[in-house]
Amino acid sequence: MVTASKGMADVYRLTNRTDSAFRYYSLYHQHQDTLTAQINRGKLSAINAKIAFDDAQSNLEKANNVISNQKQTRNFILAGIVLLTIIALLFYNRKMLQQKHLAEETARKQRLVEQEAERAKTQISSFRANIIEKDNLIQRLQQQINVENEQVNKSLLNYTLITDTEWEKFRLEFFMAYPLFLPALQEKIPAINPAEERLATLLYLKLSTNQIANTLGISKDSVGRSKRRLKQRLNLSTEDLLEEYLSKLV
Repeated sequence: MVTASKGMADVYRLTNRTDSAFRYYSLYHQHQDTLTAQINRGKLSAINAKIAFDDAQSNLEKANNVISNQKQTRNFILAGIVLLTIIALLFYNRKMLQQKHLAEETARKQRLVEQEAERAKTQISSFRANIIEKDNLIQRLQQQINVENEQVNKSLLNYTLITDTEWEKFRLEFFMAYPLFLPALQEKIPAINPAEERLATLLYLKLSTNQIANTLGISKDSVGRSKRRLKQRLNLSTEDLLEEYLSKLV
C-alpha cells in the first residue's frame, strides 16, 4: 500500500493532476507512518521479548543455582547423617564390647570368689569335722583312762587344737567362707577382742561347749563365763540364746 500510493502520487504529479497527486501523497505518508509505527512496535516487542527472554534465562540460571545449592546442601546433610550414623555405630559397638568385657570380667571374678568361698567352706567343714572327731577321741580316751591318772586326764583337758598361727589361718578361711559374719560381729562389738572372736566363730559353727573348751584349751566353766560376757557385750537378755543370735546375725 505504501508503494502503490507512492506510485499513484508520482503518476498524478507527472500528469499535472495536482489534487490527486496530493491526495495519494497524503495516503502514502499515512501508510508510511502506519508502517513505521508498526515497525517500531515490532522492534519494541522484540526488545521486550528479548528482555523477557533474558529475565527468564537469568531466572532459570538462578533456579539452577538454587537447585544446585540445594542438592549440594542435601548431599552435605546426607553425608553428615551417614558419618554420624557410622560414628554412632562405632561408639555403640565399642560400648557394647566394653560392657561385654566388663560383664565377662565381673563373672570371672564372681566365679573366683565363689570358688574361694566354696573352698573355704570345705576347709571350715573339714576343720569342724576334725574338731568333732578329736573331741570324740578325747571323750573315748577319757572313758578308757584310769580316772586316778590325773596327769593324763589333765593333758586331755588341756588338749589345744588352735594355736595363734592356726587361729590366724582358721580366721582367714572362716572369713572367706562366711565373709559377712565377722564384719557384722565387729559392727555389734566395735572393740571386740580376739578371744571373743574365737568364741563367736566356734559358736557360729554350732560346736558344743565341751568341743569349744578342748579346741581353745580352756575348761568348760571358762567357756560358760566367756559366753556370758559375750552376751553382755551384745546386750542380750538372760532369756536370749547366744548361739541362736549369732546364727541369725547375717
